Amino acid sequence: MKKVIGLTGGVASGKSTVSRFLDDFGANIIDVDKVGHDILLRPEVVEIIGNTFENVIKDSVVSRQALGSIVFSNKEKLDELNNIMYPLMKEEILRRISDGINIVDMAILFESGFDLICDEVIVVHSTVKNQIERMEMRGYDEDKINGILASQMDPLLKVKRASYVIHNDESIDVLHRKVRYLYNYLMENLYEHKSARINTTS
Repeated sequence: MKKVIGLTGGVASGKSTVSRFLDDFGANIIDVDKVGHDILLRPEVVEIIGNTFENVIKDSVVSRQALGSIVFSNKEKLDELNNIMYPLMKEEILRRISDGINIVDMAILFESGFDLICDEVIVVHSTVKNQIERMEMRGYDEDKINGILASQMDPLLKVKRASYVIHNDESIDVLHRKVRYLYNYLMENLYEHKSARINTTS
């Protein structure tokens, strides 16, 4: 039996830590960022990107920095890139699905529409105060923090669309216990087609 579960959350919410725990517990983690990076290395994709965007190929490789400087300030260009990449990424994600619990780890899961290829979705949620404190610990300045928070989907909208919510405002040990509880629940209900909404508040 295969189950595909999306994993998402806002910046500094703890999504990556939850993904690591799920990996440790035995889930098949599909890191969508890595999927995208791998696809950008394909010669045929390099050619398409080079023909679509100017000055982004360096030494026969797509410069992600050059490409990012073009698309992240221009929605039309970003849409062009997504139209190239998203179908290839979805195809590769589906290819990597195996028996058991598959976790599609993606920060912009809902925004990209990739939640539609998932049976259920886990949202990792944290208070804005804790998100800011974690970003400050990473060395982000106030302008960068505000810019990142302003650019992201409202986390409460993500929570409303979630099948499961993991609140991450306590210790790492508490988070580990919550993820273990949820993973055990998922394994116990692997053969069930109907999901229940679980809010891990304890």
